[in-house]
Amino acid sequence: MKLLNTLFILILSMVILSSCGGEQASSTIDLMKYGMPIKIHAPQDAEITSDDLGIMQDVTVKYGDDFNIQIFSGSTIENSAADVAAKLKNEVINGTYFSEIVREEADGFVFKKDIDGSIDYDFRYVKLSGGSDFVFQTGLYGKYTLEQVETMFASVKK
Repeated sequence: MKLLNTLFILILSMVILSSCGGEQASSTIDLMKYGMPIKIHAPQDAEITSDDLGIMQDVTVKYGDDFNIQIFSGSTIENSAADVAAKLKNEVINGTYFSEIVREEADGFVFKKDIDGSIDYDFRYVKLSGGSDFVFQTGLYGKYTLEQVETMFASVKK
């Protein structure tokens, strides 16, 4: 009986600890009130900032050091998100620190950067809506692992 009680307490403790230390719950965030008619999945308590840059809108969705998405929107002349993504891919490949494309989809891609021996990951993803394009990428400040970038990439595709 004593062994059963000890086992029960051990299992209960593990359940409590795993629920306390788990990842922040994700929710759908509507960015319409920030001037963007789009939704993404992000941690519930994410901080959202918006900046009107004149010819484009800039919205950042950040939660801690692991989740930081920057979204730029402006008028588009392209007919498809794939066309915009292809242009962005060309720009990235010709960039100074580009190393390799890790994942490629029609509307976006994940890539690796090598900054003087320091490995970092980033992504670009494109959505078109109402004559505007929305370009998603990691926030400008921070260094991200492939796992973190894959999580952010998936959150904007939903």
